[in-house]
Amino acid sequence: MKNFNYAEIIKGATLESEEVVNKTVETMLSKTTKEVIEDLAANWNSFKEETKAKLAVDIAGRYNLARTISLMNGLNAQLSN
Repeated sequence: MKNFNYAEIIKGATLESEEVVNKTVETMLSKTTKEVIEDLAANWNSFKEETKAKLAVDIAGRYNLARTISLMNGLNAQLSN
């Protein structure tokens, strides 16, 4: 199982201040994996394509990039309905 450094993932994907990143990480660590994925999917369409790619690689690895983006697009569509 891959260990995530959520602060580094968020810093790499956004231009948020360190305070915002730390608060986001704190919030993420208090949630289940399912809740984190649902939150990510709910906001997926608001991310730039490069951010989506970075997040997908950080979550599932380079070889699963297309599958992860497809999964998140599908979850976003399902949550929107």
